[in-house]
Amino acid sequence: MSVGANIQNLEATAIPISRFTAPGLGVAGGVHVRIHPDKNDHVLIEFLDSNGINLDKAQEKKIENAYFKEDFRRARMEEIGEISYPSRVLDYYNSGFAQNLNVEAIRNSSFKRVIIDYVYAVSGAVLPRILGKFSSDVIVLNASLNEVAPPIREREKMLEQLSDVVVALKASFGVQVFANGEKFILIDETGAVIRDEILTGVIVDMALTAQPRGTIIVPVSIAGLVEQVAARHQGKVIRTKSSPTALMLACQKTEGTILGGSADMGFIFPKLHPGFDAMFCIAKIIEWLTIQERTI
Repeated sequence: MSVGANIQNLEATAIPISRFTAPGLGVAGGVHVRIHPDKNDHVLIEFLDSNGINLDKAQEKKIENAYFKEDFRRARMEEIGEISYPSRVLDYYNSGFAQNLNVEAIRNSSFKRVIIDYVYAVSGAVLPRILGKFSSDVIVLNASLNEVAPPIREREKMLEQLSDVVVALKASFGVQVFANGEKFILIDETGAVIRDEILTGVIVDMALTAQPRGTIIVPVSIAGLVEQVAARHQGKVIRTKSSPTALMLACQKTEGTILGGSADMGFIFPKLHPGFDAMFCIAKIIEWLTIQERTI
């Protein structure tokens, strides 16, 4: 505001919603501030372009240099920017969410009992309201908002508890959502933890079963497992640099892309928005399991 920029303040919200909302607000860019998911004594500031995609390293460096040199415009008093609070941001995201799902399949699903552990993150305030609209039986754990992200050791203990709850309640599956709604770890109906390369393979397999011969975009760091899975469905795999920006841009520009990303970064559904979105992926898993008539 002090340099003459007008601000649209989304307040406390999950980063997938920020990415989805940016193009609709017609903004020049976005800034998302959060506690670092793996280092709770660090603050992570992410700069987004007008489409909600992360700026590349060169652009980040320019911003950093301008900041440290204090080489930025000084606005006169009458030019100081204004702040506004866009209304119905969550409703806007909800409608985009529903348009890209087979809502009837989810409403009539037998995979409705899902346990979700939000690890005290802001996504806990969003996803239950969305899934509740689809008549899903979602049981929520650790949904209260905590300003400090739990350390990795504590998250592992919470994952063990989640596994026990899934088995005890005979749920279809469990999910631990973290990184402000971008990443997740899956628990199958037997209580087994699915993460890393195996989680990537599971999601790719379900996506290509739903849309055979589709294009999948993954970072170069992922093992050849993805190509093996894709070959079974006549799918195409494109590899990009292991940076979130490269992955998001490739998903946006490559025609026929149905899924991008990996368990390490999160999964992208380009039809919804160009960023990682664990919340939408959970709803897609319910849809896929229902239509494909199988369990995790």
